Amino acid sequence: MALIKHSQYFAELDAFAVGIESKKKAKERLTEREEVLDRIWTAIGALENGSFQYLFECGIDACQVAKAYDGIGLESIGNLFRQAAQIAAAVSDWPWKQRLTYLERYEKQLDRLASDILCRAFDSEVRLFGCMRTAPGGGGWGQG
Repeated sequence: MALIKHSQYFAELDAFAVGIESKKKAKERLTEREEVLDRIWTAIGALENGSFQYLFECGIDACQVAKAYDGIGLESIGNLFRQAAQIAAAVSDWPWKQRLTYLERYEKQLDRLASDILCRAFDSEVRLFGCMRTAPGGGGWGQG
């Protein structure tokens, strides 16, 4: 799997993600910007820890992640998530063990997609941080 090069914004984005997680636990409504950050940050973490197998095992919707990437202008990364979602779509309603057996047949292809995404983690962080800074009122994710 690819070695990830993080941006100078990693720590600040991670702090925002922790705050978002607290809001989710308190069952507070997330803003659209918070949802985008949460989807992307959660997906990247899952890919770092176990490629697409882990992402799917966690129940993360790759199509929603793709839309989040589209929303920050990184459609090319969104398309990589769509490719993975297309592979998994055929077995989305199967029991996990059967899905896993099916996904293992595509492991190399899914790992290649994950590697391509993780190689662009730096770009994702810079873009996410830029979107945060341009939030209405300059107040960050919670204000948009």
